[in-house]
Formats: sequence, C-alpha cells, structure tokens
Amino acid sequence: MDNNYEMFSNGHSISSIFTGVFYKAPLCRAIIYGSIGSYLMISFPLQKYKQLFECNCQDIFFNRQIWRLPVSRLSFTEVKYLFLCIILMFQFKKFEKRYGTRKFAGHVLGVFVITQVLEFLMLYSAHKLEYQLDSLPSGPIAVIFSFLIPFYLDLPRITRASFIGIPITGKSFSYITALQVSSSSIPALLCSCIGLVAGVLHRKNVFRVRSWARVPVCVSRVLHRFLGPLLDVSAPALPKNYGATLELQRIEQEERLEQTMLLANIQQHRSQLLSNRIRDQRSQWSGAPPNLAQDPPDDLIQTLVGCGFTRERASEALRLNNSNLNLALDYLIQVQASAPPGTT
Repeated sequence: MDNNYEMFSNGHSISSIFTGVFYKAPLCRAIIYGSIGSYLMISFPLQKYKQLFECNCQDIFFNRQIWRLPVSRLSFTEVKYLFLCIILMFQFKKFEKRYGTRKFAGHVLGVFVITQVLEFLMLYSAHKLEYQLDSLPSGPIAVIFSFLIPFYLDLPRITRASFIGIPITGKSFSYITALQVSSSSIPALLCSCIGLVAGVLHRKNVFRVRSWARVPVCVSRVLHRFLGPLLDVSAPALPKNYGATLELQRIEQEERLEQTMLLANIQQHRSQLLSNRIRDQRSQWSGAPPNLAQDPPDDLIQTLVGCGFTRERASEALRLNNSNLNLALDYLIQVQASAPPGTT
C-alpha cells in the first residue's frame, strides 16, 4: 500500500507504466492500437462494412475484386487472431528499438509487398487447381510472422528454466503463441508459412527488396511532425522499489543481456572475417607452404620485438607466414586479441 501510494503521489499511473513500454517504438504502438481500434470500429458502429475487410477468394477471382487482398490486411475481423498477433507484435517491438523506426517501417513495407505477391500466387494456384479455399483470415498475419525469422536468428536464447530436460527460454512464449495462430486453421497455416517465406526473402535481399522498400526521409519527417506527438512517448521514469515494475525491470534486464550477447556475436563474426582475410592474403602473397625449418631473418624478428612481442612469438609468426612481416604482424595481433586476459 505504501509503495502504491508513493507511486501515484509522484504522478505515476498504470497507463504511464505500460505506455512507457513503447518508448522508441512508435510504429509498433500505432500497429497495435490501430489493430484494436479498427477491429472495434468494424465490429460495432461500422459492422455493415465488415465484409469489405474479408478476403473472400470467390470475390477476388470471379468478381475480379483484387483490391480485397490488400484491404483485408488492414484490419482483423476475428478476435482470436487479433489477440494472439498483438502479443507477437508486442514482442517484436525490440526490432524497432534496435534498428530505428524508419528502417523498421521499410522492413514492414517490403514484407507487405512480398506477402501480397505470395498470397496472390497461392490463391491463383488454388483457383486453377480447383482446391477448396474459401477465404483467408484477415489482418497482417503474414507480415507479423515474417519477424519470426530475425527473432529466431538475431536474438540469443536466454534460458530461464527447464521442463523435463527441455530448456524454456525468453522466446518460448512467442513460439507457442505463433503455433497457436498457425494451427487454428488451414488458411491461417498458409498465411503463417507465407510470412516465414517472406521473412527469409527479405533477409536474403531477394529482388533487392531492401533497396526499394524504404521510407523516404522527407516522408519520415512529415509523419514524425504530425503523428509524433500522438505516438512518441518519453522514457519511463519508474520507482525502483515499486512491486508492479518487477516484470518491466526483468524485461529491461533481458534486453540489456540480449544486446550484450549480440555485440559478442558481432565481435566473433568480425574475428572470423579477419581470420578469413588473413588466410586469403596469405595464400595470395605467399602461395608456397610455410617453411618451418628455416629461421626467419633476425632484422624482421627485431622489428616485431620492437612492437612489443616476445622473440619466440615473433619467430614463430614469421615462420608460419614465410617471413612476410605484414602477415606475421596481423597474425600476432589476431592471436593477442583472441587470447584470454592475462595469458599474453
């Protein structure tokens, strides 16, 4: 009670706590709030227009209403897909925080175009093969599922617990939620698979999608000027001793740990690239195999010793690189950078 009173007396509220979760994620906030608002609008006051947002395959091909395919992706018409996809989008907001709103919007735009093409090809194939496929679930299910690809590949697994030997990570709940969406019906499974394929195509930059699927800077500035006051939120300033913020603090700690592990992976990737580059240069500059029996020139050894390396290490590096001073120096720097602290 005292913590609650202290929080509200300092001007904090429940809405400010959970609104602060969307700090640096205005587009995710717009997608989540827009999905909820559009569903409520077409379910109650504008119910007569609900059929416009339904992706009916018969209308698309027989009545030539191809516009139904992109329009049906603007709003959910079933509450189960709305609820589950909002949970997924809430988890994927970390990509907007990490890459920035403009790059995140470009990802959404590119994936939206890819999913539209793939869904049309799927419906056209089903129509030609006379496969019974009446409709697809409304809402941006495929676009949201495309984020599972970077979610799986880029975010490290942080094990929280284990159940009968199966590790439970911070990403397990998102996978279970996605499985619930895809297993609800055959059309939902098809949309989910299309989203995964679109995520892979975007990641591989097929058809140079990252080059043309960009939001222009001028458009970004105009949208930020007019919509920024509605969508941007300030950084949450929460009391550390308030019990209701424990979950938010845990999420923040996990995000910091994920960033640390991501930086470690990047450093490891850079070390691998440096190793490959040195190996390529070694094969290019000195095609002959290293002569380990021949002693390198003493002046080259003294040059490396003057750089701070021991005589033994300098001699070994020169032997391995056929007395090539540049390659030997790169080799010693790489070995010193990859060695544990206190061993060099």
